[in-house]
Amino acid sequence: MDYSSWEPYYLEIINDMGYSQAEDQEASLLLNGLISQARKEGRIGNVEDSLSHLHDVMEGKNAYVFGGGPNLESELKRVADMELFKMEPWKEYVPAADFTLTMDVPEWKKKMVAVSADSATSALMEAGIVPSVVVSDLDGDVEFQLEAARKGAVILIHAHGDNKKALDRWMPKMSGKIIPTAQCRPRGHIRNFGGFTDGDRAIYMAEAFGAKKVTLVGFDYTRVGEKTGQTEKDRNVKSRKLVWAALLTEMIKDKFQVLYFNQLAIF
Repeated sequence: MDYSSWEPYYLEIINDMGYSQAEDQEASLLLNGLISQARKEGRIGNVEDSLSHLHDVMEGKNAYVFGGGPNLESELKRVADMELFKMEPWKEYVPAADFTLTMDVPEWKKKMVAVSADSATSALMEAGIVPSVVVSDLDGDVEFQLEAARKGAVILIHAHGDNKKALDRWMPKMSGKIIPTAQCRPRGHIRNFGGFTDGDRAIYMAEAFGAKKVTLVGFDYTRVGEKTGQTEKDRNVKSRKLVWAALLTEMIKDKFQVLYFNQLAIF
C-alpha cells in the first residue's frame, strides 16, 4: 500500500486514538538519523539492499506471521510439534527462510517463511525457531530481536510518537539487515507499507513484498493479553488498538489471502 492510499486510514486512526502526527513525524526523523549514523559506523548496509533481500525472502512464500496474543503459547506449541520450521541441525544458526541451504528439506517447507511481530520473537527463538523477518516498535524483549538480527533476520524497526526513548536506546545496538518504517509520511530512509500495530503491519509487509498468503499464529483480536505492570488504562488502549488491527486485517483480505492457524492452511 502506498502512502497516498494509507494516509486516510492513518489520519482516522490517530484521531481516534488521540495520537499526534507531529510526534510521529519527530520519531520518524529521529529514526532516519539513527539509520544514517548506523550506516556511517558500518553496522548496517544500504536500506535498498535490505529491501531487495526482503523481497527475495517473501516473494511467493506462505508467510506464517506470529503475534503476541494470549493464544500464542498454545498455537506455537502446535507449530513446534508439527516441526514446520524445525531445521535440525541448522536451526540454531540459519533463519527459517533459508531452506535453500539444505538439500533434503521438503519442497513445501521451502515455500514457508516465519515472521514475528515484536514480542512474539522471544517465544519463537526459545522454541528453536529463528524468524526470517521481525516487525517491531521495540517494546518487546529486544535482546531476542538483536539475536535474530545477528542470525540473519531482517528487522523492520518502526518509529511512532511513543517510542523515541526506545529508538535512542536500542538503535545503537542494531546491526545487519535493518529497514526503518513509520506510520506517517515516509522521508529519507523511512518506509511505510501500511498497517498500525506490529501484527497487522507484518501482514501488510508480507503483501507488499509478494507473499502468496499469510497464516496468523498467536493472533486474537478479542482479548488483551496479560502484561506485568499493565494498568486499566493500558488495557483500554490496547483493546482499542486491537479493534483497528482487526479492521485493517479484514480490509487487506480483499486483495490478499489471510488465514488463521486453526484453519491449518499450511501449503
